[in-house]
Amino acid sequence: MSSKNAKQKPDEMIAYLIDKLAMENIHAHVSETNPDMLVAVKDEKECTFVFSITASQISEMDHQYILPVSHDIESIYIFIVFVMKRNITKQIEFAATNFVKALGVQTNLKGYQFLITAICMCVTRPELMDSYTGSLYPEIAEFYNKAQNPIDRLCVERNIRSALERAYANSPELMQKQFHYPIERPTCSEVISLGADTIRREYF
Repeated sequence: MSSKNAKQKPDEMIAYLIDKLAMENIHAHVSETNPDMLVAVKDEKECTFVFSITASQISEMDHQYILPVSHDIESIYIFIVFVMKRNITKQIEFAATNFVKALGVQTNLKGYQFLITAICMCVTRPELMDSYTGSLYPEIAEFYNKAQNPIDRLCVERNIRSALERAYANSPELMQKQFHYPIERPTCSEVISLGADTIRREYF
């Protein structure tokens, strides 16, 4: 298919992309419910791409990517490969880091990294929030444990709480800004829950 063809049809574009994406180990097929939708799968990641004759730019709606048929086919191919290969774990970690920094937590504190890890774990495994002291904190302790310097769940909780208390004492307005309701000295669980929920809504 010529990338210069201005009269590309969705079915022709999809057929071309299915073959080309296979070379990137991305398995793609036409949706059973919409002939203008391409379903792409790589490892455990699945995304849908809808080809539109009315759209003028690439956009995302309801976890689907809208692709204008007027766009260059190679540009669309590059975009799909980018979406399918980007590391969602790194994105979640980046988002969690930004969230914690926005709270005013100092980066040199142990609780800073423990808090980021807690939020990342709860984004992909929300059941951990059912028991912070019984499940989440012990798992973080196990993740960071070293024979030379062992830590336990109490150490994890204490460091996260200390980091949040210092952040609140230094700049309470930063922490209050993140919550959609009035709050004073938020607890560890409140901050972790808010961070995980905020990120989950963005990526899942």
